[in-house]
Amino acid sequence: MNITLWTAADARIGIGHLRRTEALAQALRANGVTPRLLFQGDARLARLLACEHQPIQRVDDFDQALLICAAEPGVLVSDLPGLRKEHSQRLHQAGCGPLVHLTDADGLRYQADVFLDGDALDKPGIAQRTGGAEYNILRTSLLTKRPSRAWRLRKIRRVLVCLGGADPGYCTESLLASWQRDVRLTLVAGPAVSVRRQRHWHAQLRHGDRLLRSPADLPGHLLRHDLVVTLGGITSYEAMCLGRPVAAVAWRHMSPYVRGMADAGLLNDLGSVQVAGRRLARLLRRPARMAQRAGRAFNILDGGGAERCAALIIRLALNANGSSSEGSKP
Repeated sequence: MNITLWTAADARIGIGHLRRTEALAQALRANGVTPRLLFQGDARLARLLACEHQPIQRVDDFDQALLICAAEPGVLVSDLPGLRKEHSQRLHQAGCGPLVHLTDADGLRYQADVFLDGDALDKPGIAQRTGGAEYNILRTSLLTKRPSRAWRLRKIRRVLVCLGGADPGYCTESLLASWQRDVRLTLVAGPAVSVRRQRHWHAQLRHGDRLLRSPADLPGHLLRHDLVVTLGGITSYEAMCLGRPVAAVAWRHMSPYVRGMADAGLLNDLGSVQVAGRRLARLLRRPARMAQRAGRAFNILDGGGAERCAALIIRLALNANGSSSEGSKP
């Protein structure tokens, strides 16, 4: 059974795709399948994907990935942006497939056989979609920390701001410029945030505030805060699974996800980066609203997404192998 996971990470796209692939690889291994891992992007970030019993192969571009996949074709699960129709055509011509894609932004271009999408909102425009919150892939290390119930306090005392592995829109800087509340603030600098930016953030913190640099135990920090501010990506789902209230900045291509989850009653939409600081200040005065949404999200995000995705991918691989065997019979 050949299953390849292909992902990417760098300062532009962050590390969300990599983290999702990491969790999916763990779920596959737990089901007795060791996938092949391909990594494309910043070589310094490849270490986040590697584990003792799972070597990875680094590629510079699509052509290198195609050569590797074509040598041992099988199910190809891709989680990186920018794939298009011609890429899927070339992969199919090389014998690869079924093609499973986890990045819905390519849903109208890349012709995957299955779009496996764990977002908690409907996307009727994407064909071949299997999705919903029940398929959201979360790390195993996070699930072991899941509490018995969601946050229910009456006051916000500690806020954690975690705007992805790169924060390419400099949203953290904007929130810092407007931060005036008497609430303890923790900033998380992802692995793709430059040292220069980290120093700038640290210089603006007050006594009692903290700057965390790529913390090894992010779930533990999420649990120690009353509100988590995100960009609406993977950290949002991790915080919701842990029962924490979430507020998200609606930045560029992430805006539809933030607004969709807000419409579903799962998190609080802070709007664009220009107004996010003011909206956050108002939201801090509404703990009951945050507790209500945290409870709803906690019940929906049950932590079984990676296992469901792994089971689906294994079924696809078994069916593909069965079809190949039948086709080879005399």
